[in-house]
Amino acid sequence: MKHLILLSLLITFAGCTKDMEYGTETVTYIVEGPEDYSVTYYDGECGFEEAEDVNGKWQYSFTRMADSANNFSYLSAQNGYNTGTLTIKILINGKVVKQKSCTGYYCLMKIEHTSGCDCR
Repeated sequence: MKHLILLSLLITFAGCTKDMEYGTETVTYIVEGPEDYSVTYYDGECGFEEAEDVNGKWQYSFTRMADSANNFSYLSAQNGYNTGTLTIKILINGKVVKQKSCTGYYCLMKIEHTSGCDCR
């Protein structure tokens, strides 16, 4: 009887621990551009953040639970007075899931990605 109770408790708690089943994932935002561009991004925890007067390559990474239904990623960038090409990317565990590019004065673009429990 004791083994049956322990087995049922183990099955009950094992079914509730999605963290163990799905683990974590790493989100990386990358922006590559000339000079003087701005970036707005969702940091995965506290909300939206902004980086201004960025030059060259900009990157930000964070880790989150892979099983969350609220796995929202957001990245936008705006070119300044420069006519160069600006490229933005969202990567999940090193794989590009969204990407966009634009060229010209003050070009503005955004990308979003939402994944949940079924997107592994």
